Amino acid sequence: MEYQKNELKNEVKLRKRSRIFAKKQSVSVKEATVSPRITTN
Repeated sequence: MEYQKNELKNEVKLRKRSRIFAKKQSVSVKEATVSPRITTN
């Protein structure tokens, strides 16, 4: 029982982390497309 609970927690953690990571990536891509001057300087 305990083992399964921990597995579930880890799964949730991983999903949250990957979702945050994807959000960060899309934000950085948006920033890059919106303001190319900053990235080139």
